[in-house]
Amino acid sequence: MLNEKCEECGIGRCQATVVPFLSSMGARMLVFPNAPAAKCDMCGHVAYDPRFLLALQQMFTQLQAESQAARRRHQRISDRPSAWTPARRSG
Repeated sequence: MLNEKCEECGIGRCQATVVPFLSSMGARMLVFPNAPAAKCDMCGHVAYDPRFLLALQQMFTQLQAESQAARRRHQRISDRPSAWTPARRSG
């Protein structure tokens, strides 16, 4: 994609650069301030590096799997009957 004709405008050339990558995840915002990308020197269109996007996807997949595993572990623990019982007061 670098130094190729821009897919957006068809006139400019794409140059390697770094740009911010912003993505919302539910109520949170994910920010990578220096994401690798190609930017058109005419229209400014930005195309993120496919390897960067693939690495993000793999990271999110792994985090999601770890989060689901942690929830399952927590659920199994909370489903167990409690060994603790309150002391009875003699009255």
